[in-house]
Amino acid sequence: MKFLHPMLLTGSTLLGSAVASAAASEAALAPVALPADARAMTAVTALVSCQPTAYTETALAAELLQRAGTRAEDLPGAAQRFRLPAAVTVLGTPTDLIAVGGDGIHAILADTPIGNLTGTGALKPHHYPQRQGRWLTPVAVRNDGDGWIRQRVIEVDVDPQRPGDLRVACTEVIDSRRQQQERAGDVAPMTYPAGTDVMPLVGNILECKADRRASVTLATSLLMNGPPSPPFATWGDESDAERFQWALPRPLPLRDVTVRSLRLVDSIAFGVVEDVPAAELARRWGLSSAENDFGEPVYLKDMPVRVAPDGWEEQRRLWILDEEDGATLVGCGYEERVSEFGWWPGDRMDGTLVAPRR
Repeated sequence: MKFLHPMLLTGSTLLGSAVASAAASEAALAPVALPADARAMTAVTALVSCQPTAYTETALAAELLQRAGTRAEDLPGAAQRFRLPAAVTVLGTPTDLIAVGGDGIHAILADTPIGNLTGTGALKPHHYPQRQGRWLTPVAVRNDGDGWIRQRVIEVDVDPQRPGDLRVACTEVIDSRRQQQERAGDVAPMTYPAGTDVMPLVGNILECKADRRASVTLATSLLMNGPPSPPFATWGDESDAERFQWALPRPLPLRDVTVRSLRLVDSIAFGVVEDVPAAELARRWGLSSAENDFGEPVYLKDMPVRVAPDGWEEQRRLWILDEEDGATLVGCGYEERVSEFGWWPGDRMDGTLVAPRR
């Protein structure tokens, strides 16, 4: 699910925007009828129920909005409703309405009190304060060792455009053992055992030779426990709180380059390579050129799929990114799947993985 950043408006711009937003909201409530399209129908049902589908939420949302002659950015704070050619069943309730907007695709349960769903015990209140007023039911859970506990959940909340209706969507809740322990009053340190030389592990992680659990453990250990050695500095925009840089205890040889620090980007630990452009390093390492979802150049190479002991399959992809400050980043992105739920987390379209934004 995507979230839109608010725009700061003043004076007549604010008034004009409010009028336009109200008009857009009113128009968006009028459902647009969709033609009989079995593929889209199946995809909608799968997306809101956390089931596998060849569509990504982003791609399907864009396709549906195009049919209505609009875009997500044209609906600030609103969503376009669509009427399906036939009803689908969501959380045991039939509906033929969906809403598509900046925060994703939702099934709409019209004129449905939340008590109709919570009374069955299938939904639980969301435990995060910032998500109050939302209910969820987990459909898949994975524990990444000392890292994150991730749940794929069906989430329900009241439609802000029409409070008598409920919205249903599939999303991901990321938690950590530390956060769970804090709520339980039992906080334990998240560190590697004393005397552990993490340098070989770091090298394996950067080259996609380790599993996702090791990668997440490293990223979480950095984030929770501070840097292994100074200096520690934020990196990127002030609003980009997910990017940090740590110096390694000693230089790390990585194939034909040297890594002296790590950057944490979107919960992935990347090695910083200096004085070697990304294109040159990609040529030497045999990576293919591509673009991420934001049109930015990246270089990548798919590694063999690994089957973890718990039965989840892990797709590993080696990334090389060219950063704005001239540094080259090398790291490994992971996606996972279990047969019942498809690839998770992140979107897949025609067998490709979504690239991190640099």
